[in-house]
Amino acid sequence: MIQRADPRVIEEFKKRRSRRRTCVIIAVVGICLSVSAAGGGIAGMPREFVDTVAFGLVVGVVLFSFVNWRCPACDGYLGKGASPKFCRKCGTQLQS
Repeated sequence: MIQRADPRVIEEFKKRRSRRRTCVIIAVVGICLSVSAAGGGIAGMPREFVDTVAFGLVVGVVLFSFVNWRCPACDGYLGKGASPKFCRKCGTQLQS
């Protein structure tokens, strides 16, 4: 069952998709920091500290993604896709 496009749902989906993209960038930066510290620390910080911060960033991003990446209409998880057109759970249109 596909529901009609609600401009409020579409706008909220755009915000959630934007936040998700920002989170992916943050996670990539965290991983890059950890990898670049493989030979030692960064800016005098011990490698263990850099790894801990990077791991914390990645875990935080994953947790935030599970909370954020939900259908604005039914709160169902939107899955692994980067930009679904419709909610798999309720059928609401997410993009115009």
